Amino acid sequence: MSRRARYVSEYSESLREMADEISLKKDTLEDRKAQVELVRTEKLELQKVQQKNEEELRKEERQQKALVDQLKKKRTNLKKEIAAKQKKMNELSKEIDRQIQLALKAEKGNDNQPVRQPQEDIRLSGNFESNKGKLPMPLTGAYLVVGEYGVHNVAGLKDVKQNNLGLEIQGQEGAQARAVFDGTVSSIFQQGKGQIGVLIRHGAYISVYCNLSETRLKTGDNVKTSDIVGNVQISENGTPVLHFELYKEQNRLNPSDWLRR
Repeated sequence: MSRRARYVSEYSESLREMADEISLKKDTLEDRKAQVELVRTEKLELQKVQQKNEEELRKEERQQKALVDQLKKKRTNLKKEIAAKQKKMNELSKEIDRQIQLALKAEKGNDNQPVRQPQEDIRLSGNFESNKGKLPMPLTGAYLVVGEYGVHNVAGLKDVKQNNLGLEIQGQEGAQARAVFDGTVSSIFQQGKGQIGVLIRHGAYISVYCNLSETRLKTGDNVKTSDIVGNVQISENGTPVLHFELYKEQNRLNPSDWLRR
């Protein structure tokens, strides 16, 4: 009986140990399953984040491409606008040159035009030259020079240059062109689409006022410094912009060297 009791006791202990071992293994298995499930969940979440990032990246790439295409189109259109403006300016320059040639030819004298007295030319030229850097701006009211004389790089377009043959002067609403010095109107011409150009002779010097919508002057009229030459036409941007050029006979000058700015 004693041996049997000890046997039963040992057997029971063995069963408990086996049960504990099974329970431990079960807990370990459950832990592993939980870990696997956690890893799987984290992996799915990571995939979702990665997928979202990829979608956002593709969206950004599409936006960047659209922006680049838009900038390329804008650049192309801007280059076309600048080329058209330069062509128009070159055509204006040719017309001004032609008008100056006609004025110089007329002043040599013919049956209908008296010969200009050399002393008058000398006096006006001398007075004009003595006022270099002191001539008034050829525009009434507040102004802003939006186009300087000479060849310039266009902002944002390194490969594009623009040659301005005079000054582009923007004024306020109702701005008028005014004579920079005493002189005589030698020519009034149409420069296209209702725009008017006026040439005023100051001895050997000639001032040119373009982009006018109206003038009351006539060829042969005498003007004084700051006399009104005409109304400035409104440009495409909704403001009046005067195009002003300056010559000594047929040689173009930089107006900025002569005007008081």
